[in-house]
Amino acid sequence: MPYPIDKSPLYKVTSIHRLAAVLQVRVGRLRNTSYLAGQFKEGTAESKGKQRVTETPVRSLRRLHNQVQKLLARIETPDYLHSGKLKRSYLSNAETHLDNSQYFKADIAKFYPSCRRHHVYLCFKDCFGCSGDIAGILATLLTHKGHIPTGSPVSTLLSFYCHKAMFDTLAELATSNQLKMTVLQDDITFSGDDINEDFRSGVRKVIKFRGLIPKRAKQKFIHGGKSPRVTGIMVTSEGLKVPWSRHKALRDAINDFEQASTEMEMRNSYQKVMGRLSEIERVQGKIFDLKQRLKHDFRARLEFKSADLSC
Repeated sequence: MPYPIDKSPLYKVTSIHRLAAVLQVRVGRLRNTSYLAGQFKEGTAESKGKQRVTETPVRSLRRLHNQVQKLLARIETPDYLHSGKLKRSYLSNAETHLDNSQYFKADIAKFYPSCRRHHVYLCFKDCFGCSGDIAGILATLLTHKGHIPTGSPVSTLLSFYCHKAMFDTLAELATSNQLKMTVLQDDITFSGDDINEDFRSGVRKVIKFRGLIPKRAKQKFIHGGKSPRVTGIMVTSEGLKVPWSRHKALRDAINDFEQASTEMEMRNSYQKVMGRLSEIERVQGKIFDLKQRLKHDFRARLEFKSADLSC
């Protein structure tokens, strides 16, 4: 069961021995923060057609990040948060905004890189009530090159706690305007009957006051009966729907599966088909008996291949 922040083992840690016990590491490791903090692997990964830098903790530092993530995940969080929580996801985030007429989506530019070391330090010092030296150790170990890393398991919740005051302010602003608000990492969505320019301007001011930059290209105000896309899901009057592009991707994957000539190609393309189909069915429900038909076809083709090789 989630508990209040003041019940967390991370709350009001004032000694390095206590911190070592909480993080399940030796005190000597924590005294040598420069060695631990250097255990990062950098690389690149493609996301939405763009190459993005990845910063992943490894070895002992990875275990430490995992432990902090587990501890943060046990703390009660506001209802508006849909990332880093059990039974919450991009689906629950989109579902919250069903049956509304206007939507406003805000996005923070380079959110993880914008969560600087001093934000992490102040998070543990002020929000968690840790002593300054303990907050400094945690800030050093949980950041890379002065910011929250992109590939750490702790980054989602840690970035939220670093800017929780800002998100709480936005939630209060939404409530005072009879609007719903959800947060999924750096995606902030508002919905209701009347989202005027004064409110939208107020949202931008709150974000800027925190020293962050609202990404203009991703700010969208949707009204007039149009269906918005909320964290990748279409919110329509008939319920949640996946975008047409995902249906096209499924058709393309099925075509690749049907045209596969070798067993390896067949297995790889079948896994891709099933992944895309499951993604759609999570949102819209079962698509006739397509999954069963594909499974039957896959098994039959494998048996045919085996029989052909034995001849």
